[in-house]
Amino acid sequence: MAEIQPRYEFRVWAKTLDEPRKRLAAVPGGKPQESTETYILSAATSTTNVKIRAALMDIKELVREQDGLEQWNPTLKEEFPIVAAIVSSKILPGLRAEVPKLSRERYTLDEFLREVVATHPKLKAVSLTKFRTQYKIDGCTAEFTEVRINDAQAQTVQTVAVESEDPAAVRGVVTRLGLGTTPNVNYIRELKRLAGMGG
Repeated sequence: MAEIQPRYEFRVWAKTLDEPRKRLAAVPGGKPQESTETYILSAATSTTNVKIRAALMDIKELVREQDGLEQWNPTLKEEFPIVAAIVSSKILPGLRAEVPKLSRERYTLDEFLREVVATHPKLKAVSLTKFRTQYKIDGCTAEFTEVRINDAQAQTVQTVAVESEDPAAVRGVVTRLGLGTTPNVNYIRELKRLAGMGG
């Protein structure tokens, strides 16, 4: 299996993103999909992206910021149940969160969220549903996603993203979609803002 390489990303958020959505919709071959995911947010950092989807934990770390882009490197993909050693040596240190005494040898998803995340003063789990359509454009993966935050406020926002291993290609597609003057805001920073955690 080929090693996954760090990728450059550019992402924007708004209540509505009709213009870039229309430009992406003109690209043939869009693939719509729906998923329910949980992000683990940390008050101590916005440079570690911890996402759980279909009982698989997926972690990536921010490597660098370059010319308005962010380069992210995948560091962990692990199915639940997860052994405590990974929780204590990789997951919590990546979130810059102190490691408490762990009472289990391995954790199911529910146990991890209930016993590790919910009880930690620096961590917060945010559940959301994504309605996403992905496109291939000029050597990049681009997507339009409607994100519904599954909390009491049931907030819904839209995001458009472009990513590739080639930063020049990402910048070209960002310009093509008319997003060149918009700030680049990653998932963690936006979810922390929506959750009242700053970022």
